[in-house]
Amino acid sequence: MKIIPLKEGNFVASPTKDFSLLTTEKIDLAQGIKMAVQPFLIVTESDHILLDAGLGWKSCCF
Repeated sequence: MKIIPLKEGNFVASPTKDFSLLTTEKIDLAQGIKMAVQPFLIVTESDHILLDAGLGWKSCCF
């Protein structure tokens, strides 16, 4: 089995549930809940399992 972390990024969620990507410049000024979004891909001999599909912030192809 192989577990692959798919880091999507660090975000802040505002009280109105708008998500914004956090950058080094904005981290101290961000108002709201700060969180890291990191889905995982588990690869076994017979399956590929995606845990937490993330926010869809980036496009990615496999």
